Amino acid sequence: MKTQTPSNVNQSKTSVSLYEPDQMVSFAAHLQTFFTENNLLSDIQGKAYVKVPVWQYAGTKLGIIPMVEEVANQSSDKEICYQTKVALLNIKTNEYVGCGFGLCSNRESGKKNKPAFAIQSLSQTRAIGKAYRNLLGWVIELAGFEAESLEDNAIVSTRSDEALKEALASMEQSKASIAKRVYC
Repeated sequence: MKTQTPSNVNQSKTSVSLYEPDQMVSFAAHLQTFFTENNLLSDIQGKAYVKVPVWQYAGTKLGIIPMVEEVANQSSDKEICYQTKVALLNIKTNEYVGCGFGLCSNRESGKKNKPAFAIQSLSQTRAIGKAYRNLLGWVIELAGFEAESLEDNAIVSTRSDEALKEALASMEQSKASIAKRVYC
């Protein structure tokens, strides 16, 4: 079976710099066309949201790749829970340019029967998406799409207040530990 290359994949061959706003405006127009023509959007309540592979495409076009820095098992007797820290590396300059954190628990809606590896994987996916959104959210919005995920807007926690406080404290400690080399 032959793999088809999505349309317009090679349209933007010139180097694009995150630090050149005019270039980013043109890049946003390219993203809008590419994502729309290749059905890479999710419609949620009438709004167009991008998925993590879309963030990765945009980042890779800029020479920015995600690096999983840490995966922390925060599970208890009553819950499977993982937190992931991801840093974004500019492969052109070898500098860290952003970071993001993701948390996933089997106590979330629809995840009750998911195995530990699936919960861990989703925490990584969320961290990657968050890291790119922190850095490139304005470009995605400039392209006409929602940069913030629906999950970020929903308050659906089933975790106890104490467990939530512990998870947030752990995330803050992780953030502080990489603040010297990664701008968040």
